[in-house]
Amino acid sequence: MNKYIYAMLMVLSMLTAACSNQIHTSLAEEISHKTEKQKDDSAILTIQTEGKDKKDTSWLKEKSLYRIEAADEGLAYEVYIYAENETTVKLEQAGVLGDKQDTVHEGNYSVYMAKKGAKSAFKQDILSSLPLVFNEEVKGAYPLKLGDKTLLAIVQPEGDSRFSAELYSIQNGELKIVQSGEGIRSILGPEIKAIKQEYIQTVNSIDDNEGWVFSTWAFDKEKLEIKQVSETVYDDSDMKDGLGEGEKWFEIWSAAEENYHPFYNIQLEKGIIDKASQGILTGSQYPIGTNINDVKKASPPSIEAGKKGKYAYLKYPEVTYFYDEATQEVAVVSIPGIRLQSTLADIKKMFGEPFRESRRGTEVLAIYAAGKYNIDVYADQSGKIKSVQLRKL
Repeated sequence: MNKYIYAMLMVLSMLTAACSNQIHTSLAEEISHKTEKQKDDSAILTIQTEGKDKKDTSWLKEKSLYRIEAADEGLAYEVYIYAENETTVKLEQAGVLGDKQDTVHEGNYSVYMAKKGAKSAFKQDILSSLPLVFNEEVKGAYPLKLGDKTLLAIVQPEGDSRFSAELYSIQNGELKIVQSGEGIRSILGPEIKAIKQEYIQTVNSIDDNEGWVFSTWAFDKEKLEIKQVSETVYDDSDMKDGLGEGEKWFEIWSAAEENYHPFYNIQLEKGIIDKASQGILTGSQYPIGTNINDVKKASPPSIEAGKKGKYAYLKYPEVTYFYDEATQEVAVVSIPGIRLQSTLADIKKMFGEPFRESRRGTEVLAIYAAGKYNIDVYADQSGKIKSVQLRKL
C-alpha cells in the first residue's frame, strides 16, 4: 500500500510540476502580450504635442466656455474651448446673436485636447484667428456620436435663423476638420443631429423661404469627409402644400432630440416578398400581431398618434403602426416612400405586375400578394412611391 501511495504521489508531483510549468509559460506569454499591447496602446494614445501650446487641464476646466468628452475608436478624450480675451454681455435687444437678455460670449477662441484624465491639454490647429460668438441659450459647440467616433460641431449665427457649421474629428491624436463641401456650411437652426450613431442630418431652407431641405449624411472616418446619402425637398412647385408639409416636419424634427426625418435606407430586393409573407414589412422592426405596448416600451416617444379609419396608430420617423384598440395588436404596418426612393415602374420591374391596380384621383394603388398578407404600394401620379403598407387578409 505504501508503495502504491508513493507512486501516486510521484505521479501527482510530476503533474503538478507540468501544470506549474504550463501556468508559468502561459503567464509569461500573457505578460509579454500585455507589455506589447501596452506599448502599442501607448503609441496610439499619445496626443500630438510637437510645436503645440500646452495648458493644465484643471485650469482649463475652470476657464473654458465648453468642455466636451470625445472618443476615437475606443480612446477617450476631453476637448476644451477657451478664449483668453473672452467678453460676456447680455443682449439689450433681440438681433442676429439672439433674443433680448440672452447671455453672449465673444472672443478669439482656441481648442485644446487632452487624453481623458490627463494633466495637460494641447492646442489644436483648427480654428481661424477670427472671433467667435456663442449664445448660452443656443447650442454652439457639441458632440455628435457616430459609432466609436465623436464629431465636434461648432456653429455660428448668420442671421435670419441661419447658422454656419464646421465639423471636426480626432485622427492620429489630433483634431482635424471634416470636409463637407458646401453641404452643412449653412443650416437652419443651430442643430445637427446624429441618427442611429451612423448618420447625421441637417435642415436648410431654400432662398426666401421657398422650401425646406432635409439632408442626411454619412461620415467616412478614413477620408475625414461627409457625403450626402439622401435629400428630401418640400416646396409648392413639386407637391401640394409642400411648404406646409416641410414646416410640419421641421417642427417635429426640432421638438425632440430623437426625432428625425425619414431618409433613403431601403434597397429594393426580392426578399421583401418573403419577409412580408411572414408578417414583417422590410424597414420595420415589429411584425403584424405584435402588441402595441411592446412597441411603445422599446421605442422612443412617437412623433404622432391618432386614429385613422377603424385603427388607432403610432407614427415614428421611419414607420407607422396601426393597431386594433380592442386587442392592442398591430394590424397594419406602413413605411414612407422616402425610404425607398423608387417608382412604381421600379416595383413592377422587380416583382412583376400587381394582382390588382386602381387609381383614386392622382393616387395609384398597386397590390401584391404575400401569403396571408397583402402589400399595398401607393404612388403619386408621376409614379413616385408615397408609402408601402403590409396588412393581413
